[in-house]
Amino acid sequence: MEEGFIKDTLELILKEIQTILKVSYVFMVGIGMLFQYQKYSIFGINIFDYADLLEFLIAPFSDWTIIIFSLGSLIFTYLIFKVDGLFKKKLPKLYTKTSFGWDKKPWYNTFRYFTFTFVFLTYLYGASQAYAKNKEEKIRTQTPIQIEYVNNQTTTGLRIGQTKNTLFLLKDNIVKALPIQGNIKHIRLHKYSPKSTKNTITK
Repeated sequence: MEEGFIKDTLELILKEIQTILKVSYVFMVGIGMLFQYQKYSIFGINIFDYADLLEFLIAPFSDWTIIIFSLGSLIFTYLIFKVDGLFKKKLPKLYTKTSFGWDKKPWYNTFRYFTFTFVFLTYLYGASQAYAKNKEEKIRTQTPIQIEYVNNQTTTGLRIGQTKNTLFLLKDNIVKALPIQGNIKHIRLHKYSPKSTKNTITK
């Protein structure tokens, strides 16, 4: 009897964990797509025109900032709901007072969830814009890279980012989308100097 109870409990816990992981992954993918869109959008690029579905599915794991932000947001949201629930349960009179008595209305739960959702989406949008602005500043201060084509022609610029098939460069405030496959011979990032922190990487 006890073994059956323990087994059922473990199965229930595993199912809950699987559900949490699935929801967390979908949430992280959504945030990754939003953050990547904002990053490229600030340069006038619609990344959805260049990236495929697989690239968006792994987008959250390409940047530690997105991972940390996603996990922090999930934990923060969970805590907000838990604190609100405990507040209502432990201090019902004070909760009613602070909510102007709206918690007694039949529409309150709908209003509560709508408010949480609106505030959270506004928070995500603001955070994605701050992320994009930070990325823009880093891109504009980085060392330019040099692209050499198979016909030995070259071009230089600041690397905005890339998808599987396209490399985005910024040069003299002009954004260029360069097809990677078959056209580019190699990419020179910067000159190597043993006495500095710069290295050369050639593709």
